[in-house]
Amino acid sequence: MRRSIVLIVATIVGLVLILTFRAHTVSSGDAGTSTPPAIRRPSTSGSTPPPAASSPPAPVLPPGRHVVTGQPVSTDYGVVQVRVTVDQRRIIEVKALELPHGNPLDVQLSAMAVPKLRSAVLAAQSAHVDMVSQATVTSDGYLRSLQSALDMLHR
Repeated sequence: MRRSIVLIVATIVGLVLILTFRAHTVSSGDAGTSTPPAIRRPSTSGSTPPPAASSPPAPVLPPGRHVVTGQPVSTDYGVVQVRVTVDQRRIIEVKALELPHGNPLDVQLSAMAVPKLRSAVLAAQSAHVDMVSQATVTSDGYLRSLQSALDMLHR
């Protein structure tokens, strides 16, 4: 009897913890309201809050137009590589240079996923966007190659 009560209480506590847990998410309405860390802009105000002690400040991208090719990313279905164009600290173009093309399904999934990924990246101004359903491997490769290009801009 005593074990049953302990088990019931533990189950209730566990359920309460699970139901009250909130994962950090960014809704599509929030995507354009702040500058993502990948291309942080310098502050124009006189006072800036100090950066968090645990993370160093992100480097500032120099002004002007930059075209950088990301690292090729090997996936289970082939290589994915993108080129990004940044102008005045804004991503203005992302072009897929290489995509999986081993069979007609790979070509079809890439053709469906790339425009969605490009639109999401341009809207978010970051590689931190959702993957395209049914093309998660291609999406992962695309976003990893893009992030490598953005990282090169900060060196």
